[in-house]
Amino acid sequence: MDFFSLWKGIFAIFAYLGFFWFAGAALPEKFHKNSFSNLCLLGFFVYYTAFELAALPMKVLGLPLACLTGLWGCLLLVLFFYVLAFRRRSLWQSLKGMFSGKQKFLWGCFFLLFSCSLALLLAFNINHISEYDAGYYIGLPVSSVYSNTIECMDPYSGSMLSEPSKFYILNTNTIHSAVIFQAINLHPLVEMKFTLTAVMAFLFELLLYKMGILLFRNSCKKAWLFTFFATLSLLFSYSTAGVSHYFAYRTYEGKSICAYFYMTAILVFFCSIWKNKYENKLSYLPLWQAQDLPCRGKDEWGWAGLFFASCSGIVFCNTALFTIPALTGSLLLPYVLKTRSLRILGKSLIVLAPCIFWIVIHFIL
Repeated sequence: MDFFSLWKGIFAIFAYLGFFWFAGAALPEKFHKNSFSNLCLLGFFVYYTAFELAALPMKVLGLPLACLTGLWGCLLLVLFFYVLAFRRRSLWQSLKGMFSGKQKFLWGCFFLLFSCSLALLLAFNINHISEYDAGYYIGLPVSSVYSNTIECMDPYSGSMLSEPSKFYILNTNTIHSAVIFQAINLHPLVEMKFTLTAVMAFLFELLLYKMGILLFRNSCKKAWLFTFFATLSLLFSYSTAGVSHYFAYRTYEGKSICAYFYMTAILVFFCSIWKNKYENKLSYLPLWQAQDLPCRGKDEWGWAGLFFASCSGIVFCNTALFTIPALTGSLLLPYVLKTRSLRILGKSLIVLAPCIFWIVIHFIL
């Protein structure tokens, strides 16, 4: 990786985080409460949901990659100007609230230092173990740009295909890398192994920090300690076929993102829903007595997160067709049975609807 590509990759890290930030801000305030972490995490799923809806029809119709690149560039410009015109308050409030308060500022700085260090450590790791998979993940967007097609050139042989692979027809994360390569000439080798690795590591740490905030009653100190030790337990519990392997060595791959990121995100979103429903009891009662208290508060962020996670999971891996509804359903079913609320049942069905839709589309295509 040459010096120019390195700086372009670093710029892309901030660009990705900015895209997610803006994508989250495009939603009404009730879904994120102008929290920077809420905006970035929710924005990630919104961003890739939008890309799936833009890329899949073009992939199925066999349109040139340049058409998708132009369309996606226009959509990002629309997002940029829309947020600046109508959602400036959310952006400003999220920045203002990041380090408000002495304790929050101190532990927020510790979190940024630790998460950025981990992101760079993984991004500069040159040992990704499975080079055969890397050849496919990186070769496919390169061949797409070379042929100006949407995955209609075999990355191993260079021969043209009549259509994209049926098995991966719903997955569009490699197409996104091709769009970035065609738009700004950032090679997928850098974009995936450096930029996307750093971005996903940072967002994963943000998820852990958010879980710490939920578990330890908004204590920034305890949330940071939870993030630190949870990360250490993951990095020092290595197994070749486990989540730790995917996170440390194959951070950018679709199956990895599904394994360590989506599963964690779904749990965090559900815990956010649970805590907000029983927020008044957490200050003095143990968790198992939560059901004895009346419903209080709402958490539209948690519900929105579950919905967009269901929408966007298929972008990265076909495994998401099964793991996302399985985990989401196993969390929501006891919750619905306990609350016996038609409103919660309706929200749960809406959350699971995209999973059912993608399963149907998978068998149709």
